[in-house]
Amino acid sequence: MEPEKKSALKLGKLKQLGPATLSQVPLLLPNDWDDLRFPVEHFDAIHRVPEGTKLLVRGTIQSEPSVRFGKPPRTTIFIADECGYTIGTIFFGDTRQLGLVRGKHVSITGNARAFNNQIWLNNPEIVESEWVGRLRPKYPGKPKIIKPETVRQNVVSLLPVFIPEASRYFESHIEKLIPVPVLMAMLNLPNVTLEKVIRVAHVPRTIAAGLKAQEALGTMAAFCRLGEVARFQAPVRQSRLSVSKVMAPTIIQNLPFALDAGQHDAVRDILDRAGGSTAMRHMISGDVGSGKTAVFGCVAAAIARAGGRVAIMAPMGVLANQSLEAIKAFWPDLRCELVIGDPKAKLDHEKRDRVLSAQVVAGSTALLFQDVGTFDLVIIDEQQRFSRDQREGLIRRGDEHLIEVTATCIPRSMALLKYGQWSFSRLRGDHVTKNITTEIVCSRQYKQEAGQMIMSRVNETLANQRQVLIIYPLREDAEESSGPPRSVRAAEKIFQRMFPGQVLSIDGSRSAAEKESVIEQMKQGKARILIATSVVEVGLDIPGLQRVVVVNPERMGLSALHQIRGRVARTGGQGYMDLYAPDVLADHSRTRLEVLVETQDGFELTERDMALRGVGSLASDSDQQTGADESLLFGRPITIDMLQTASSIIESLKDSLKKADIGAI
Repeated sequence: MEPEKKSALKLGKLKQLGPATLSQVPLLLPNDWDDLRFPVEHFDAIHRVPEGTKLLVRGTIQSEPSVRFGKPPRTTIFIADECGYTIGTIFFGDTRQLGLVRGKHVSITGNARAFNNQIWLNNPEIVESEWVGRLRPKYPGKPKIIKPETVRQNVVSLLPVFIPEASRYFESHIEKLIPVPVLMAMLNLPNVTLEKVIRVAHVPRTIAAGLKAQEALGTMAAFCRLGEVARFQAPVRQSRLSVSKVMAPTIIQNLPFALDAGQHDAVRDILDRAGGSTAMRHMISGDVGSGKTAVFGCVAAAIARAGGRVAIMAPMGVLANQSLEAIKAFWPDLRCELVIGDPKAKLDHEKRDRVLSAQVVAGSTALLFQDVGTFDLVIIDEQQRFSRDQREGLIRRGDEHLIEVTATCIPRSMALLKYGQWSFSRLRGDHVTKNITTEIVCSRQYKQEAGQMIMSRVNETLANQRQVLIIYPLREDAEESSGPPRSVRAAEKIFQRMFPGQVLSIDGSRSAAEKESVIEQMKQGKARILIATSVVEVGLDIPGLQRVVVVNPERMGLSALHQIRGRVARTGGQGYMDLYAPDVLADHSRTRLEVLVETQDGFELTERDMALRGVGSLASDSDQQTGADESLLFGRPITIDMLQTASSIIESLKDSLKKADIGAI
């Protein structure tokens, strides 16, 4: 196309679907295709087609359309084939722009059905002659902005002009890693150009070919994204710490208990990495009771003794204090300080001086807003409770070591573990033997009313002299309701009447001191039922707690639910978690909750959660922690399957690329 004509083309409302330039339009892929390859021109055979079959028929409008005005207006037409067989169909709405007149030759698609010895097409649509005998792509639209039909019209008209540019754009990302022909061969597309793959992804001759082309483009996009991850270069440290794995026995001997083999190996591995010349990015993953605090405490003590400074940030001040108190008790020679409270209240000079000279500083997010100096190691406890900006907020020089600790890491973090950017330690041990039975309880599942079943289980637990935690999604209802309670405040009133003097509650409005007081009363057995919001996800340790009931669990993430489950049976034995859904669960919600029923392993749960929710964006500058990573494609997000295929290709190519010196992964 001539340059002046090409420049006259406009992106328009297509930019609402992702493309920022005209050259990116071919990377907006269709979701599906209408199969219009086999038009029916002899209608007598349609009587033998199963009802509901989608057909494309070609014929002539037999008589003048019959129009009935109403809301909405309807236009009835009959089209006939060469032998006089007819098919009827009804168009709703204003049909004037369709030009439906007697004698006009038309192609119409719709779902066949028989009524009163007449074949009808439901949901009819006039098909443009250019698509008859072909697969017609179906693109996404945007309600009230641009219709799918308009998207198709615009995209298809731009494909011949801009596919070459889109191909070069895509190739430029692949060529940073390996030559395009090498990747095409790995995808079983030898001697096929990227231009052809893009064209077939839009307008293939067969659906199988279109799906294969789209799968190839998706894998290429995933390959480019993983290539960026694999090419990540950890910052070089300005000065190396004099720590190594040989220090582990000296540090561990201060503990009043023995580490298991997994914990011991984790301490050695992390100390070995911490003594390296590059900044460590490491994850410690383990369920409640697996000894994560002992592991990062040993690492913190070793680095502090080697002359480094360590920060430990937790989502709650009480958790930060618990970690710090443990470190002070095990390694009393270390100078430790706690920074919690109102982040707007600046530290006084005396406190600030103590913090700046401390070897280990623990705190809440208040650490991010105070003058606490710089650190050699930053430890983020319960990483799933923080945004990426918060987790990296104490990385101020850029070469600090970073350890994130969790039972259920964020999907994006799990992807970085699986695909090469982070190292990790997985702790599988537990200081007690326990089993927690998790069950979804909703009215659709039982003849007995689900609420009655839950109360029966609560009463049974109390009769066994054990305690119950009941989680509600809200602190208080916006308005009074006659149905079952949906908030902590409403539920507390009801349970107090049923169990006077035996009920306590916690929600986000309580001060830290109030929360600690409630937990202490539960520990001492002064109450048997604790009603709370998800604020108790971390930091709750009540030895007598045997059962947790979560009301409306579909409103919570799997990570939070697993953390809450970890509060049960802390001293061992049998525990119970009831996921109580007063309402009918949507299929996708039930599928997600069934993951919790099927596994008690936080690491496995996170892998499955990642598959359900997406990995987020793996781009180095992204804070998107879940969802689809669209990267180079629009309307075709990167899936777990694409990432796994791309990862296999990268692994198979690593050695050959190094030998041939034709890429850098």
